[in-house]
Amino acid sequence: MENSIGRIQWIDIAKGIGIILVIIGHVSINANINDFIYSFHMPLFFIISGFLYKPKKNFVKNKVRSILIPYFVFSIVSFIYWFFIERFFRNQENPPLNLFFNIFLARGGDDNYLFNVVMWFLPCLLMTEILFYFLISKWNGKCLKYIILISSIIGYVYPKITSIRLPFCLDIVFTSIVFYYLGYLLKNKVKEKKFLPKRNILYYGIFIILIFIVAVLSILEYGANMNNLRYNYYLIFYVTAILGFYMVYIISNKVNIRFLKWIGNNSLYIMVMHEPLKRIVIAIYSKITGVNSDFIRGNFLHIILVSMLVLLLTSILVIVFIYMKDRITKSIKLKKIKV
Repeated sequence: MENSIGRIQWIDIAKGIGIILVIIGHVSINANINDFIYSFHMPLFFIISGFLYKPKKNFVKNKVRSILIPYFVFSIVSFIYWFFIERFFRNQENPPLNLFFNIFLARGGDDNYLFNVVMWFLPCLLMTEILFYFLISKWNGKCLKYIILISSIIGYVYPKITSIRLPFCLDIVFTSIVFYYLGYLLKNKVKEKKFLPKRNILYYGIFIILIFIVAVLSILEYGANMNNLRYNYYLIFYVTAILGFYMVYIISNKVNIRFLKWIGNNSLYIMVMHEPLKRIVIAIYSKITGVNSDFIRGNFLHIILVSMLVLLLTSILVIVFIYMKDRITKSIKLKKIKV
């Protein structure tokens, strides 16, 4: 289903669900919650990105501009805040200079993005899209399937033989491109709604069964994490990620919540803004409630409450940012017209 401005409704809702899971996963230190969420929430975004793939003119140039500009802007702003304020309240081993240079090297891993852990996603997405663009233009068909299969194996084996992190998240790209390709393959079938249950009872029945299956598989996989190259069992990792995507896909076609669509439409801004704000919210919440922050981040009820607070405050921040951005853009256009 597409809305009035041509956006695909289920995709915005799926991205909205995905970004809520990202926030919960970053607030939480509860292993059971995090294992469940991390088993599929980042593959979800790469599958959706593959679904939206369109080889337009100046594809690489446009992708570099649309992804790298927000990456550098939000990385540098986050680093400045972290360097002058937050690092004095947190223990970290990676020297500030290393973290600053890594903005330009874009190596993945939590330790390389202490100032804003989500930033790895943008250079990884950029390299995934560019690599896929060149691969599909040269080897579309059966050959490409073999290349993707080999890439998935390399992505799984690489962290088991070395701890060296590659620039621009290329070590993660071996895995992310598999999900991107899957999204590309599913494009027409998803448009035709071939995978959707026909009756309501099947919708909710399959959804509940999928939650159970993904939860069990995530326990078996225990701790999958694309950013940290943690894939314990090759087959379980991919099956869990695909089933997790399908779980979100079928529910995204059933619900119609305007706020979820808005969140999905602005998921990039929410993703890059919520992490520094999250730590402030947890600190204030802990002070007000008198509850230890570790307990807050381990207790399901507190995790949900804090996550909703982070989502609400980040959404307000995004609204202000978009308003200011639009004002500046209009001002620049008016000046050009006058000149």
